[in-house]
Amino acid sequence: MACPVFSSKNTSGGEKGPSSPDEEGQEDPLTYHSYLQLDRILDSQDMNCKPTVHDEHLFIVTHQAYELWFQQILYETDSITDMLSSKHWDEKNFLRIISRLNRMVTILKLCCNQFGVLETMTPRDFVDFRNALGTASGFQSYQFRLIEIRFGIDESKRVEHKGKSVLELEAFRADDEKVKFQKAQSKPSLHQRVDDWLSIAAETYDFWNRFKNEAPEPLRTTFEELFNEERYKESLRSGNRRFTCQAMQGALMISLYCDEPRFHVPFQLLQSLMDLDCQFMQFRYLHKDMVQRMIGSKMGSGGSSGYRYLQAACNDKLKVFNDLLNLSTHLVSRADTPPLSFDMESLSSRGGCAGK
Repeated sequence: MACPVFSSKNTSGGEKGPSSPDEEGQEDPLTYHSYLQLDRILDSQDMNCKPTVHDEHLFIVTHQAYELWFQQILYETDSITDMLSSKHWDEKNFLRIISRLNRMVTILKLCCNQFGVLETMTPRDFVDFRNALGTASGFQSYQFRLIEIRFGIDESKRVEHKGKSVLELEAFRADDEKVKFQKAQSKPSLHQRVDDWLSIAAETYDFWNRFKNEAPEPLRTTFEELFNEERYKESLRSGNRRFTCQAMQGALMISLYCDEPRFHVPFQLLQSLMDLDCQFMQFRYLHKDMVQRMIGSKMGSGGSSGYRYLQAACNDKLKVFNDLLNLSTHLVSRADTPPLSFDMESLSSRGGCAGK
């Protein structure tokens, strides 16, 4: 049977090419080139340096590739926050969430590897066309800032530039960029959705009351901060914690009892969130090192302090899920973990989704 899309015969029996419109003006059949809009993509590498410098083309292509991957990360993040928005999660969504988190981790690894491509250009090669960039700078990537917002970075911990938040700078003066920032900030972030989910998970199993009753006295020092809600609130006020106390209890429940079938998938979700946070920070580190290698201590072309600004951004305070990464502080051996109560085991064995 002939292909209904790319058949070279029309209904009248005449021959026509696969890209030619028929006599009734029907649109050309879709091709690889037109589907991907390659004319637009491949014609957008306008080199600014005169006379032309060879390595400027590599610089443009690499940064355009970064922006396409940033767009995909934002797309995946929005889908995950949507799936975590309900108080009655579909268990099948947890597997999709884990898959998409792992996809974002892989994309960030690819972005990290792209620095190696840029570094095939020597600092001297970069100097040959750097002036042609004018005030253009990766510092001005609004999609990177949107990723920070949608992940849930603590805005109070942002590195300021000239006494202002980077989101307030002239670099983001375009009206559409400001609107996108405001829209992103008005929606619950990935961090907020995870906090909500963990809080409801802890409440569903009445975990903490049971755990406090069953934990032997020697373990109480390990969990002292979580046992004492007033002390935990002080950690929130000081900025040492971001998750609510109940969310931390939910995360601890999943981590301590990760061998239970009921908690295995949620545990993998927590692992993927930590992988994402660490890989995003790895991107910051590698970016900082590449900039130092290329321009040393010079100012950034966009007006930032360059390497010094990026170095300040490589800070644990900018990690989104630092509470999860520090959860091991409260872990104990399997032998010392209090056994699940009968009621909790009953809930666990039902296979119902936490939050239902």
